[in-house]
Order: sequence, then C-alpha cells, then structure tokens
Amino acid sequence: VEEVLSLGDEGARPERPADERPPRGFEAGAVLDERYRIDGRPRVRGRLVAAPGMDTSLDLAVELVSVGAEHRAHAAVAGRLQREAQLVARVRSPHVSRVLAVGWLEPGVPFAAAEACAGPRLDEVLAVRGALPMEDACAWAAHIAEALRELHAVGLVHGALGAASFRVEPTSEGAARVRLVDVVAPGLSLEEPWTLSPNVIAHLAPEVTTGVAPADVRSDVWSFGAL
Repeated sequence: VEEVLSLGDEGARPERPADERPPRGFEAGAVLDERYRIDGRPRVRGRLVAAPGMDTSLDLAVELVSVGAEHRAHAAVAGRLQREAQLVARVRSPHVSRVLAVGWLEPGVPFAAAEACAGPRLDEVLAVRGALPMEDACAWAAHIAEALRELHAVGLVHGALGAASFRVEPTSEGAARVRLVDVVAPGLSLEEPWTLSPNVIAHLAPEVTTGVAPADVRSDVWSFGAL
C-alpha cells in the first residue's frame, strides 16, 4: 500500500465540476450548520453535488454531499438523500465510511457529512500493483463483502459499485484495510448515466446497464463479483 499512498486524488474519478455558479450555500468557503466548512470546488455526482470539507469542531476531514442546483425543486431527490444518509449512519463497520451528520442548507435541501478517507482508491492501487497476491485478494474481498453486508442489512443498495468506490488505508497493525467511501445515495448517479466513470459502468449488472430493472441486492453482488 505504501507505494501508492502518494497517489492522493490525482486520478480521481471523472466527476463533472459543478456549474460556474455553485449551488447556493454550497460554494467553497461556505460553512454548513456553523461546523462543516467546504474546502474545495463542488463537483457533480449524478443528481448530487459533493465537495471535500472539514469538520471544524473535530478537525476532521469530511466529504460533504447535497442536492445539485438543478434538482433542488425535486422533493424525491432530497428525500432520498436524507433517508439514505440516515440509514448509512446506522452502519458500524470499519469497512464503511461513517455518515457523521445530516443537516439542511435551506428548507427542503439536505446535506450529509461523511467521514473522509485519505488512502488511495482501490482502482489506483490495482493500476499500480496489477493482480494481487492471493492472500491480499482474499482479505480485501472479505472487506468488500462485509461492507456490502452491512449496507444491505440496513436496507440499502449501493447500485453503482466500482473499484473507485473504495479506498485502501493502512492500519495500526500494518495491514491494509479496504473501506467503502461512496456511501451517500450513490444510486442516484444511475439516473444521470453520463456522470458515471468507465470504471463504474464496467462493473454494473446487465439489468442495470440495459435499464431492464432497477438496481437491487443482486446487482451489488454482480458488481462485487466483477471486481
């Protein structure tokens, strides 16, 4: 893992930058709920907008997610973000990034703050290392399986799983841990397919890519197998 820790976000998934005028209240420098500061330029993720930030109370790096400007009038999108973020907040697993808070930018427009992970993305690690040794492959697959199990246990389906959905971080024991970081309403990206990275599209279940059926638990299992 050490050889790829310096990759940072240089190979970040190809999300569209937000429009030149960021959504009201979600521009760089804004402070949400008097606590969560937006530290970078917002970028579009399907019907959502996301940005790196900081929990100024805990001095903790976070990922901030809200509803894209063009979808703020859609109550269903806002409701889904709020509902799914609250469900993910129930998950207690070292392999799933925690949702720390759900708040409001303005009436009817929620935001979520999720714990950030500084390790390289799994797709970056695989690009550097190639095929993993059997021991690592089995251990990391078990981490991914646990993350999905915990997500499904609270009634959630990821729906847009790819190697870029995970980060690899070192632990105090010296081993690597794989963590699911794309946790706040990721399935909404399927409704804006042109925002999906090739990495995600390559791992989508056939019924999802063809539009025959919406993503469900079986779709996540397919994506896991493709990984």
